[in-house]
Amino acid sequence: TADVLHGAFGAVKINPQNPDMAYAGTGGKLLKTSDGGATWQTIFTETDFWAQEIYINGATPDIVLVASERGLLRSTDGGVSWTKLWNANTWGVKAKPGAPNTVWCIRDNGNGADFMISTDAGETFNPSAAPMWTPTGNRQVTGAIIAPCPSKSDKVYAFLSGEGDALG
Repeated sequence: TADVLHGAFGAVKINPQNPDMAYAGTGGKLLKTSDGGATWQTIFTETDFWAQEIYINGATPDIVLVASERGLLRSTDGGVSWTKLWNANTWGVKAKPGAPNTVWCIRDNGNGADFMISTDAGETFNPSAAPMWTPTGNRQVTGAIIAPCPSKSDKVYAFLSGEGDALG
């Protein structure tokens, strides 16, 4: 769409049940189209907001989660209203293959990262019992990617990126 004013886009997601509906995150705002991109409306704004990833529930597409530098957002009404679940930088959000109400995300905990798990479509999250790598020295986690295994739904890879000393 040529008439959408934006900077760069951080995330775009198409509704799995309706290809004319999509969400896009850009500098300071979240946009939505319901007409295949002919028009876009701003549905969320926040200073310094940057969407890292968008998840639309495959069974209940009114449930939308947005991982951002300003926290994790959740909507249960297709983006009309939003609840911020926490303020910590959240790098990724994905669902378990075949189980759209089991959602994984990775958030910054100030000292490393937490792998967070929800079994209620993102209403609540708990940290995984399995520890993630915690940086030492001048190392720090600066990003993460979640990669669920489509052929084995209980397997998920979480890749952390960072900066500082070499890992050795």
